[in-house]
Amino acid sequence: MREKTAILLVVLLVYFASLSGATIIFDDRIDYLAGRGPCSVIYADVDGDGHQDLISANCYTDDVSVLLNSGDGSFLTAANYGVGDGPRIVIASDFDNDGNLDLAAVYSGRENVADSEGVSVLINTGAGTFLPADTYDFAGDPESIHASDLDGDGFNDLIAVSAMYDQVATFLNKGDGTFNTPSLYETGDYPYSVYSVDLDDNGIKEILVANYMGSSVSVFPVHNDGTLLPRTDYPVGFAVRCVRAADLNNDGYPDIIATNGGSSSVSILLGNMCGVFPPEVRYNTGGSVPTVAIPADLDGDGDLDIAVSHYGTSVVGVLQNNGNGTFTYPVTFPAGEGCWSVCAADIDGDNDIDLASAGYKSWDVSVFINGQNSHTTADDNDFVLLPNNYSISQNHPNPFNPATTIDFTLPKQSYVTIEVFNLLGERIRTLLNESKSAGQHAIVWNGTDENNQSVASGIYLYRIMAEDFIQARQMILMK
Repeated sequence: MREKTAILLVVLLVYFASLSGATIIFDDRIDYLAGRGPCSVIYADVDGDGHQDLISANCYTDDVSVLLNSGDGSFLTAANYGVGDGPRIVIASDFDNDGNLDLAAVYSGRENVADSEGVSVLINTGAGTFLPADTYDFAGDPESIHASDLDGDGFNDLIAVSAMYDQVATFLNKGDGTFNTPSLYETGDYPYSVYSVDLDDNGIKEILVANYMGSSVSVFPVHNDGTLLPRTDYPVGFAVRCVRAADLNNDGYPDIIATNGGSSSVSILLGNMCGVFPPEVRYNTGGSVPTVAIPADLDGDGDLDIAVSHYGTSVVGVLQNNGNGTFTYPVTFPAGEGCWSVCAADIDGDNDIDLASAGYKSWDVSVFINGQNSHTTADDNDFVLLPNNYSISQNHPNPFNPATTIDFTLPKQSYVTIEVFNLLGERIRTLLNESKSAGQHAIVWNGTDENNQSVASGIYLYRIMAEDFIQARQMILMK
């Protein structure tokens, strides 16, 4: 009876309608020296040659490192530019509208050191080198910065958050790449990350703030003069370190992504045309202390997956999108020690998305070349991203008639049982009951019972048991 009850709960709580993307393959990790304590990393074409360069913000050397792309996905020795004491985040945007990407960083001092706090802007000379930083005071442990045209004048403004004072600040661009004194607005408790996106498709962007201690994401509508309207708070997990937004379920509207450092999870809030959000859905990220989450199509299937950096376990976790804004169990691969940040772009021109991460403790930035378009099979020098845990994917096709395939992965050789049940909890067919090697596997169900008799159309459950792992999913037979 307990078994039937558990299966019925799965019916009520879990439904995934499509399959996950292809296996993701990354070449060997290549580490590059940056400044000491890199805690943010981005890709941006700062020298205008059509290739994505690598930039990091380095907390212990008070600078940003710019590593220009050689044109093949490898990078030159870093050039470093001072930006203030203990920079946390670096971003790229064309602030003076000259066609070249400039840089901005938020700095908040170093632990146990009485340093200054504020925002620095580095204007690009046009060749991927930068003028000395212009600085703007902004006190209260600023932790994050973002760029967006808030007042519709065609120039990108700056948005930053003060964790200590529970404030978000907007620095409006004067029209020449310099900025006005900030306007301040109250946020939730201890804001840690900020982002801007048009959530309701009205042509005006909203500002999103992740509240670390407030366990929430604040959404601020923006007036057409750049002022912020009263916020709406959406509950997520504890110790929220990052917020991003992108269309995850392909409905044309941005969804919210937030990392929960206290529960090793990412919260997904699916959006709609009104720009309001239902309760969060959480997914395990595959490591401890998740920091930054970014959306990117890593498997080339046309929908956005999520890559997550983990400071605690120094790995990047990848959650593959099932195509409808739900995600598989994460796969992980090792990064530099103290993996604080992750970014994504096509750095070698082969039309797939590569990754980079910042190793805060190892003082390097790590680059991973995606092998989707350069490998047919993995060789001994590749990372084939297999789960650290057991998993079973959504069957495909679904709905199906007459047969469907079920994919599953094993981190080690295990005795595996896969069974099919009806909604009453009655076992219909045992598909597998044997030992299998580690790796990826697939099995087919042809819609018959133990006596090879065809079963009726309807909803069925399939369940895997391997070692201590048990998981069930739903599928539809439609004749």
